[in-house]
Amino acid sequence: MNPKHERYLEAKREGKTAVQCTRAALPGVDENSPRFKDWVANAEKIKEIAQIIELEGLNKRKKAPAKKAEPEVNADDSAD
Repeated sequence: MNPKHERYLEAKREGKTAVQCTRAALPGVDENSPRFKDWVANAEKIKEIAQIIELEGLNKRKKAPAKKAEPEVNADDSAD
């Protein structure tokens, strides 16, 4: 596999965004360059990258932690 693809996937495994993954894959490339923008938009469509992302489930959203239930307050407990 291409070293750029490997760096992209390593960043993806760490939970980074597409822009952050592209920075890892293309160190030193200007973020305003057409090459960088193309990678941000299309890197996950590259066959090798797409297969690993699918295999490892890297695009699945992580579940948010369950919210704690607040204790119920009874209306009958009011002072008379």
